Amino acid sequence: MREYMTFLYRGDEAMPRRTDVRLRHILQQERGDGVMNNDIELVIPNKPQLVMERIDEKLSQLTSAYNKMANHINCMDTNCENMWLKIKTIEQTMEFMMEQLECVTKHVSDINVNMKLRNEEEREQAEANKNRD
Repeated sequence: MREYMTFLYRGDEAMPRRTDVRLRHILQQERGDGVMNNDIELVIPNKPQLVMERIDEKLSQLTSAYNKMANHINCMDTNCENMWLKIKTIEQTMEFMMEQLECVTKHVSDINVNMKLRNEEEREQAEANKNRD
């Protein structure tokens, strides 16, 4: 039987020990006192080249996953920034439209006042012309 190196991880510390067991996982196993045990035993063959290849493979997978996550976050940031710019543009457009609406309302009000004044002047002139006749 080939010899394998086993690392028992407890938090941040790793304690190597030799064993002939190929793979052992102690995930969520109940200890004698009823407390759940989260220790993980990682079994690595005792060949440095194979170990390095596996480490490189895992690092490559981690790097790939990190890059995908970073790209996703960058896209989210870009989308949020674009949305913020669109919202600001809409706010500015709405402000401009409200200013224009106020101007139009003022002009319509001025026109109404002028028309009333003109109508009163025309009535007064018509009455003055009647009184002359």
